[in-house]
Amino acid sequence: MAHTVHKGLDKTIELMGLGGQYLMLFLGGVVATALLALLLSAAAGALATIVFAAASLLGLWLYTTYMHSKYGRHGVMQAQARRSCPRFLISRKKVRSML
Repeated sequence: MAHTVHKGLDKTIELMGLGGQYLMLFLGGVVATALLALLLSAAAGALATIVFAAASLLGLWLYTTYMHSKYGRHGVMQAQARRSCPRFLISRKKVRSML
């Protein structure tokens, strides 16, 4: 009678279809939206704050689900790697030294 002690430990964290890096991206956006909503509530009315928070959270959710469907599981790392790779390799040596 063998039991697996750590069943499911290798699986990635997932919440409502978002997993791993996308979840962290979404939660960071939620925190930023909450801070901006607090600042807006001091300057504007409650209705403006609620509309801003709802619209920004909806946009954030749509953006993260779009990124997840477009790039897949490791898409955030792939997009960062594409930006950091050079487009062209340039050799500044003289032609004589290469021959």
